[in-house]
Amino acid sequence: MDSQAKGVKVESSMTGSIHTIEDFVMRIVKHLKDLDYQSLLYVQETLQKMKNSVKSKHELNYWKVLQCLGELSIDRFVRTLVLNERASCKCHTYSNLFCLMQLFVQMQVSVAVIKRLLWYKEQLIPVFLKALRQKEDPALVRESLMGMYRLLIVGRGELVEIFMNNQLLMDLHAQIKCRFSSIGIHSFQTVTYCSELMHAMAVHGTPKTRRILKNSPALRIMKDYCKKLQMMKNELPNRYKVLDNYEFINDIVTDEYKAEKMAQIWKPKEKLKEEFEKGIEYANYMVFCSSPACRKQYIDGMAHFRYCGACRLSRYCSESCQKDHWRKSHKTSCLQNPEEEPF
Repeated sequence: MDSQAKGVKVESSMTGSIHTIEDFVMRIVKHLKDLDYQSLLYVQETLQKMKNSVKSKHELNYWKVLQCLGELSIDRFVRTLVLNERASCKCHTYSNLFCLMQLFVQMQVSVAVIKRLLWYKEQLIPVFLKALRQKEDPALVRESLMGMYRLLIVGRGELVEIFMNNQLLMDLHAQIKCRFSSIGIHSFQTVTYCSELMHAMAVHGTPKTRRILKNSPALRIMKDYCKKLQMMKNELPNRYKVLDNYEFINDIVTDEYKAEKMAQIWKPKEKLKEEFEKGIEYANYMVFCSSPACRKQYIDGMAHFRYCGACRLSRYCSESCQKDHWRKSHKTSCLQNPEEEPF
C-alpha cells in the first residue's frame, strides 16, 4: 500500500489501535456476519465521536468510512436487517434493530447507494414499518422515518405507491398525535420527518394520492401542531421547517400544476445533500474517490467522478484510480449487480 493510503487511518475506540478505512469497514462487516451487536454499538459510538470531533480529519474519516461501508457491505446490511427478527431473541429484537438501523441510515449517503437499496424495497419496507409501529423505543421511530424519507428522495413515485398501500399516512398521524402534548427536541425531530415524508408524497404522488392527503387526519393534525409551534416562545433547531413544509404540502395538494412543477425540478442528489447539510443532522456532506490510494474529496465544480460500471457504487476521480483500485482489491470486493432474490 502506498504512502497516501497509509495516511488514511481511523482510530478505533474498541481497541485503541489504528486501522485503515478498509480495515475498519471490513471489521464492521465481520461484526455483521457474526451478529455481534455489542461490537456494532461500539462502532456506532466511534462514528459519532468522529462526526462530532473538532478535528477536521476525524470528520473527513467519518464520511470516508460511511462511503466505503456502503460500497462494500450494503447487501450484507440489508440481509442482516431483514433477518434481524429471526436472529434475535424476543427481548432484544428492537434494541438489536435500533443498533442496525442507526448504522444503516447513516449509510444512505449517496443516490447510488439508495438506488441499490431500492432493489430490496419489498424486503426493506416491512422492516422500516415494523420499526415505526413499535412502541418500545421512540429513537427507533425517528431512525425509521429518516430512513424512509431518504429512500423516498430517490424512489419518488414508486415509493409513494408502496407507502400508500401500507397505510403510512395513518402511521404519520399516530406519530404526530402522540407527540402533540409535549414538544421537545426529539419529538420535534420526529414530527419534522413526518412532514418531510408528507411533503415528498404530495410532490410525487398521483392526483388520487394528493386528494387522500388533503383530507387525511395526518395533514389536519400537522396543521394543529404548527399552530402550537407558532405560539411557542422557546426556540427549537429548524423550528420553522415544519411550518414551511405544512405550507408547501397545503399548496401542492390544492394545486395540481404546482405539484407537477415541483416533481420536475426535484433532483435526488441535491435533495439528499440538503438532507445532510441543512436538515436535522447538521453535517457537512462529503464525497471522495473510492481508491484507497487517493481518497480525493469531490468539490463542487470539479469534473464528475466516474462510477464502477459493475456495481455502480464505487466512484473515481480518474481512470487511473479506477484501474488501480480494480487491480488491487475492487475486482474481488465489487458487489456487482444485486441478486433479485437474496434471501
